[in-house]
Amino acid sequence: MSSIIFSHFSQENTQKPLEVTLDKKTSNIKSSSTTSPTISSVYQAEVSSDIYAEISKQEIAANKIRLDEILNDCSKSDIVEQYPVIDSTLKKIAENFKTSEKLNDRVDGIIITGKVEDVNRTALFSYVKDKPTDKIAFKLALAECAKNSNLSQCNDKLFEQAYLADKNNGALLFDIASILLKQGNEKAALIALENAGKSQYFSNYYHEFIKRALNIILEHSSLSHAHSITVAIGLSAALPYELSSVFTFCKNNNGTNYLLSDACGKVGELIEKQSDTIIFKNIGLELQKNYFKEMNNQKAIDQLQIRTQALEQGYKDLLEFKGSELIVFDEKLARLWLNTGINLGEASSFNAVNKEVKLLLQNPVYNPCKSQTH
Repeated sequence: MSSIIFSHFSQENTQKPLEVTLDKKTSNIKSSSTTSPTISSVYQAEVSSDIYAEISKQEIAANKIRLDEILNDCSKSDIVEQYPVIDSTLKKIAENFKTSEKLNDRVDGIIITGKVEDVNRTALFSYVKDKPTDKIAFKLALAECAKNSNLSQCNDKLFEQAYLADKNNGALLFDIASILLKQGNEKAALIALENAGKSQYFSNYYHEFIKRALNIILEHSSLSHAHSITVAIGLSAALPYELSSVFTFCKNNNGTNYLLSDACGKVGELIEKQSDTIIFKNIGLELQKNYFKEMNNQKAIDQLQIRTQALEQGYKDLLEFKGSELIVFDEKLARLWLNTGINLGEASSFNAVNKEVKLLLQNPVYNPCKSQTH
């Protein structure tokens, strides 16, 4: 609470100054006067509200200046300069994994390189048979099938196991539908899409993959946390997603198959509402746009456009405050970002980090990059 005293004389009380209290948390105005508010007191309350708004602007500006100073120190870090060392370290880890007799090591090698070579492809498919609950491994296996749909391992048994690994996740069924389309099985692909639309959520395990890759690198190398999480984020962002098959399947329908139109519309709605990443929410909106075009529903298309603009603006607002850039240099922030992202999704993870950074900036000695600069 902060009190601002305005000394003025009202008609009802010409001697006692009026105290107007501004609650910063609620922006509510409280007056010490027991009489009805006069024109003067209302005016003063409006002035106090303006002052609070000005204070808020000053705090925002101060936070931005402080954050820019910290990020300037962070820009002097050696991540870019150390890339050859980082790359060499990852290759050594991968080589050790490649010759390991342990299947999980082979899969870890795929995770930190982003490549499925002949020597570890068989290991990947053998691993998922032994580890039926490893969702990320199944995601990698399905991605490999999307690239090479004629592999003998890309069959109904694998699809069933992948579904059971995370049966409430529509993303796995979306992947399965993509593979089935490449295999020429449109009937089974439609069933997979219909089931995907009935799922509870849609996750490509973006944050889970980063956390997994980060832990592997930290455990098997001496790379710093900053170096390790930078690599892990890059690996997760580079994961392949097969989208074109389903998009073409839905778009070429032209409304002739109502079951397919309905399935495409519903899976688009699921992705928009339940995807844990913002980019896939946009994909969900595009699928719905195609569906509503088939239905000649211009009103729904107009509403989609409003939601698309709101999503894009919301994302822009999240990134305008650059607090999330500190996750590379502050391990606690990184854990907050990852865990929130896993549990609540990308937008919530950015929000959580931004709020935490604003609190950290109140500490004049906070600077996670001071010890990492040269």
